[in-house]
Amino acid sequence: MSTPLSISKYKAPLDSLRGLSKETAKIMETEMNCKSVEDLLYYFPRRYIDRTIIENPVMEVGSELTLIVQVKSAYLSHGRRSRLIVNCQSKQGTQINLIWFHSTRYFSKKIKKGISLIVSGKLDFFQGLQITHPDFEILNANFDIDYDLDLELDNDTNSKLPLKKNKFIHTGRIIPYYSSTEKLKKKDISSRRIRRWILLALENLSPSRGEDNVDSFDILSEIIPSSLTEKYKFPKRYHALRNIHFPASEEEREMARDYLKYEELYLFQVIMYRRSLLRQKIKRVHKPISIGSSKTFPELEKTLPFELTLDQQKAIKDILLKCQGSSPCDFLIQGDVGSGKTLVALAVALHYLEAGIQTAFLAPTEVLARQHFLTFNETLGLQNAKHLELLVSGGPKQERSEKLDRIARGEVR
Repeated sequence: MSTPLSISKYKAPLDSLRGLSKETAKIMETEMNCKSVEDLLYYFPRRYIDRTIIENPVMEVGSELTLIVQVKSAYLSHGRRSRLIVNCQSKQGTQINLIWFHSTRYFSKKIKKGISLIVSGKLDFFQGLQITHPDFEILNANFDIDYDLDLELDNDTNSKLPLKKNKFIHTGRIIPYYSSTEKLKKKDISSRRIRRWILLALENLSPSRGEDNVDSFDILSEIIPSSLTEKYKFPKRYHALRNIHFPASEEEREMARDYLKYEELYLFQVIMYRRSLLRQKIKRVHKPISIGSSKTFPELEKTLPFELTLDQQKAIKDILLKCQGSSPCDFLIQGDVGSGKTLVALAVALHYLEAGIQTAFLAPTEVLARQHFLTFNETLGLQNAKHLELLVSGGPKQERSEKLDRIARGEVR
């Protein structure tokens, strides 16, 4: 059975994208953890900047703005620092200079008198209004983007991006910005270039380039069942991925984010369910623990300066009920910081301890491990009742070896 073309492109390596070299792909794999087109599409923006065009922008020094201008003149000025000065006029008749200190010769070949630009940047004042190193795109006579400008591609002179007309990329819309590293910056793998590659990937997946109406196509296999998609009014997966990178509005971005959040949780639930099915095939080694078999926990409850909440009581009961089956179990206790999750885990652990079964509390940090150890020993008064041991990765090797030996012999519960 053949693989659909869009799916094969979706799973293709990064260097399958036109203009993205193997060397660049290796750097992106190391620094961005992106190996395939799929990984790149799931490399979500870190933040957004709204660069939509305002018909009559307020030309206030220090403000970020986006406007359409026409080039009146462009020349290189040489001095202590060579720079390209492009004198422009906005649609409102305001004179403004665009300044570049880097790649001046390259930009001077691209920006000619009479062309129109859409520019974004911070407005400054030095002998007149100016924007230094603006983001820009060249417009043609019909005020569409001229895509002949392939600044962000690797050295591939035949690379032409199949981008849709009337769709801005770097300005004139809500612009995505991506996380970067020093190595990415040194190799000039900027948000601007990532934007282009992501849009190119999306265009390659589109069933009909240049067409916006793709609702009737299953471009990518849907992950969330249609019943849930309809219930929560989610967009299709392709649209969600496109709109998380290139939203036309805040509403589109929020809808895409809601879908992708739900998709992640849905996949997590599927994985957990699959694990539970596999776990059911494993026979329990220790005997089931019955509810009420701990004598220590009721005594412990009496010493607490508060009463267990109904949710805590229910969680403890539910866990112990499910632990009476013939298969091993695991549980995820969800709650805010300080809501008493550790106490629930301790209640279950005490049932196992008094049944003669060793238990272990694992903590993500040594600080938290020590905090739990002190709490169990001092605050909860379990030091005399049970043999507890703190085992951390650091410390003297001899001491650690002795603790492991005591745990292996069953002296530590």
